[in-house]
Amino acid sequence: MDMTPNESVYLFSSSQSLHSDMTGPSGRVPVRTTIGKIRARLRSSTSLRPSALATFSALLLVLSGCGRSEDAADDGAADTLLALSASDLQHALPVIAERYEALTGQSVEIVLGSTGNLATQIENGAPADVFLAANEAFVARLEEGGHVAPGSRRVYGRGRVVLTWSRSANPADSLASLLDPRFETISMANPEHAPYGMAAREALVSAGLLPLVEERLVFAENVSQAQEFVRSGNADAGLVALSVVLGDSTARYIILDESLHKPLRQAGAVISGGETEAAAELLDFIMGEEGQAILKQFGFEPA
Repeated sequence: MDMTPNESVYLFSSSQSLHSDMTGPSGRVPVRTTIGKIRARLRSSTSLRPSALATFSALLLVLSGCGRSEDAADDGAADTLLALSASDLQHALPVIAERYEALTGQSVEIVLGSTGNLATQIENGAPADVFLAANEAFVARLEEGGHVAPGSRRVYGRGRVVLTWSRSANPADSLASLLDPRFETISMANPEHAPYGMAAREALVSAGLLPLVEERLVFAENVSQAQEFVRSGNADAGLVALSVVLGDSTARYIILDESLHKPLRQAGAVISGGETEAAAELLDFIMGEEGQAILKQFGFEPA
């Protein structure tokens, strides 16, 4: 969440009594948030770099205008976990968070963005308890920098890349279908900081297609936005996450051969300085039978 002007941040709270409704990237994803915990972290943080401070201060301004008072936002804030999550979990993680709260009473705030940008914000001091990345390498980077609790890294699943296309386009039957001129624009997450964008680019290189389609590529800030480009008709096709298209009943797609790119081993970790015990328990739930069943429902495979 480097928060360049085009970066999108979406929030969800598992607590139904503490939320304001906003609209996510597709116009259909419920985005709910409480703001007390973010505000409390900003008050207590002395190490936030200017970029992270500006990001979360701006976020509070937006959320404060969504109909909740400051006093209401602060109620129960200390009991809420703040999870920074890769956007490919936009459909799966809210289900996990709601189920986890139903079982334990522990509410979870979710901030969605591209893995690389979120990792950078954590390095800059952004407040969080849990980080869920779309690529284990970013968690390892934070681990090396002392930003996550030692030994807390957990690989929770393996993501898959799909080729999807808009409802107005003829069906594709393989990655080579992108050579068809009817696919004038092809969306993917920015490979500079988004793991699914990196994997999509690797797939195009492996198939020998990158030089042939490169001029038609359109980069989104994260994989959810890349899928939204296709869903809205602003892109004819996209290389996105299976977990994202499974949240759209109208999506058409084919799953790419995993040999075309490095495996997307997705990992989570407890952030140093956060509520480490509660965060570790949330990761335990994600790694457990019920959490893994929910992830499987949204296309994630065992790591």
